[in-house]
Amino acid sequence: MIIAITGWETTAWVATLIVGVVVLLVVLALLEALRRSVKSLSTGVDQVLLAGGHLAQNTWTAQLLSATRARGLDLVALLRGQKEGSS
Repeated sequence: MIIAITGWETTAWVATLIVGVVVLLVVLALLEALRRSVKSLSTGVDQVLLAGGHLAQNTWTAQLLSATRARGLDLVALLRGQKEGSS
Protein backbone atom coordinates (compact mmCIF):
# COMPACT_ATOMS: atom_id res chain seq x y z
CA MET A 1 0.00 0.00 0.00
CA ILE A 2 1.48 3.29 -1.10
CA ILE A 3 0.39 6.43 0.70
CA ALA A 4 0.84 9.74 -1.02
CA ILE A 5 1.86 12.74 1.09
CA THR A 6 0.19 15.93 0.06
CA GLY A 7 1.65 19.42 0.30
CA TRP A 8 -0.31 20.17 3.49
CA GLU A 9 1.04 17.09 5.29
CA THR A 10 4.58 17.93 4.27
CA THR A 11 4.14 21.47 5.56
CA ALA A 12 2.71 20.19 8.85
CA TRP A 13 5.57 17.69 9.18
CA VAL A 14 8.21 20.39 8.57
CA ALA A 15 6.46 22.79 10.98
CA THR A 16 6.37 20.07 13.64
CA LEU A 17 10.10 19.43 13.19
CA ILE A 18 10.86 23.15 13.45
CA VAL A 19 8.75 23.50 16.61
CA GLY A 20 10.48 20.43 18.06
CA VAL A 21 13.92 21.92 17.39
CA VAL A 22 12.87 25.25 18.96
CA VAL A 23 11.52 23.44 22.03
CA LEU A 24 14.75 21.43 22.25
CA LEU A 25 16.84 24.62 22.12
CA VAL A 26 14.69 26.27 24.80
CA VAL A 27 15.00 23.22 27.06
CA LEU A 28 18.77 23.15 26.56
CA ALA A 29 19.00 26.88 27.40
CA LEU A 30 16.92 26.38 30.55
CA LEU A 31 19.00 23.39 31.62
CA GLU A 32 22.21 25.39 31.12
CA ALA A 33 20.79 28.26 33.19
CA LEU A 34 19.83 25.78 35.90
CA ARG A 35 23.30 24.20 35.83
CA ARG A 36 24.96 27.59 36.24
CA SER A 37 22.63 28.52 39.09
CA VAL A 38 23.33 25.24 40.88
CA LYS A 39 27.07 25.69 40.42
CA SER A 40 26.87 29.22 41.83
CA LEU A 41 24.74 28.02 44.73
CA SER A 42 27.15 25.17 45.39
CA THR A 43 30.05 27.61 45.58
CA GLY A 44 28.10 29.77 48.04
CA VAL A 45 27.24 26.75 50.19
CA ASP A 46 30.88 25.67 50.22
CA GLN A 47 31.90 29.12 51.46
CA VAL A 48 29.25 29.04 54.21
CA LEU A 49 30.37 25.57 55.30
CA LEU A 50 33.99 26.70 55.36
CA ALA A 51 33.11 29.72 57.50
CA GLY A 52 31.05 27.48 59.79
CA GLY A 53 34.00 25.12 60.14
CA HIS A 54 36.27 27.99 61.12
CA LEU A 55 33.71 29.20 63.65
CA ALA A 56 33.41 25.72 65.15
CA GLN A 57 37.18 25.42 65.33
CA ASN A 58 37.43 28.79 67.08
CA THR A 59 34.70 27.79 69.53
CA TRP A 60 36.50 24.54 70.30
CA THR A 61 39.79 26.42 70.78
CA ALA A 62 38.11 28.81 73.22
CA GLN A 63 36.71 25.83 75.14
CA LEU A 64 40.17 24.24 75.29
CA LEU A 65 41.68 27.50 76.53
CA SER A 66 39.04 27.71 79.24
CA ALA A 67 39.75 24.14 80.35
CA THR A 68 43.51 24.77 80.24
CA ARG A 69 43.10 27.87 82.40
CA ALA A 70 41.04 25.95 84.96
CA ARG A 71 43.60 23.14 85.13
CA GLY A 72 46.42 25.69 85.39
CA LEU A 73 44.71 27.34 88.35
CA ASP A 74 44.26 23.94 89.99
CA LEU A 75 47.95 23.22 89.46
CA VAL A 76 48.95 26.59 90.96
CA ALA A 77 46.75 25.90 93.98
CA LEU A 78 48.27 22.43 94.36
CA LEU A 79 51.81 23.77 94.10
CA ARG A 80 51.08 26.51 96.64
CA GLY A 81 49.68 23.88 99.00
CA GLN A 82 52.82 21.79 98.68
CA LYS A 83 55.03 24.83 99.15
CA GLU A 84 53.16 25.86 102.31
CA GLY A 85 53.30 22.28 103.60
CA SER A 86 57.07 22.00 103.09
CA SER A 87 57.80 25.33 104.84
